[in-house]
Amino acid sequence: MNSIKPEIARIALVGCGPISNFHVDAVNGVGMRVTDVAASKNSVTVGSFASKFDIPNVWKDPEQLILEGSWDGLVLAAPTKAMLPLLTLAISRNLPVLVEKPVAMSSFALDSIQGNPQQVMVAYNRRFYPKIQELKQILQISKPALISVEIPEKLLPSSTGALNEIYSGVIQNSAHMFDIIRFLAGALEIVFVDSPGDRKRELGSLMVLRSEHGHLISLKMNYQASANFSITADIDTKRYSLLPLELLSIYDGMNVVEPTQEVPVRSYKPQLQSQLRSDPSEFKYKPGFLGQAQAFKELMLGEPSSYMAHLDDTRKALQIAEILINPLNQLPFPIKIN
Repeated sequence: MNSIKPEIARIALVGCGPISNFHVDAVNGVGMRVTDVAASKNSVTVGSFASKFDIPNVWKDPEQLILEGSWDGLVLAAPTKAMLPLLTLAISRNLPVLVEKPVAMSSFALDSIQGNPQQVMVAYNRRFYPKIQELKQILQISKPALISVEIPEKLLPSSTGALNEIYSGVIQNSAHMFDIIRFLAGALEIVFVDSPGDRKRELGSLMVLRSEHGHLISLKMNYQASANFSITADIDTKRYSLLPLELLSIYDGMNVVEPTQEVPVRSYKPQLQSQLRSDPSEFKYKPGFLGQAQAFKELMLGEPSSYMAHLDDTRKALQIAEILINPLNQLPFPIKIN
């Protein structure tokens, strides 16, 4: 077992953007402390960030912090395009690293990673939503389910027309959803994917996947739709709905409302059996971040959580994104995500 005492563990942080605020709060919330911070070289904002959170050691160079700092664990919250060189340096220290998702802009870029990736935890914080974990437990013991996933991601303007710019949100944000599908349903293979019209990807895409447990998943990329990210699972008469992802609603049966003189139309409403809301205490932190920090603490103790995401998990999430983004012609279905 690792000799680190997590209650006094020294955590170094690279990055001082908005997401870093949540990491500091969560690290403190599980009894550790951020003692060192750096951002981009010669950052003009890192000093005020350190003062805000009472971080004693400020570094001008993130690479120097990674290589020379006295830390027990490292949180990398740098921009995705700057992440891989920093992660490569961090792995050379052979100490635990929590790195923001999706780590890289392509699955192929991860091939450059050397060293001990088992010490690396990827920050897919939605794995630590209590309601997502509850649905995972249900799907592990249930008969095969029909699962629907809706991802109304935004498309971004690009002066060059580069796909990785237009579909940047699919890579950097929707990767969360691709990871959650695998987390909930198990190993996947893609059996079908298509887009409306003459396969115009910008109009959206429909992907059908099958899991190792037999779950059949319909994934709808309805870009810029007036909708919310959601997941539903239908098992026999029950429907499990994550909408929003922090709330698990369970429906069983239909209520039939007979027509009346005032409302001469029969209506059918799903019967709400239970609604599992997050505990109010969870809202002190960004959802999932406290559980994620606790899992990072366990990794530092040499007791990795079964819920933590590894580099191979983010590789597979990126593979799904790449299939949705790239030309759809001549894809050899089924495609195993491995």
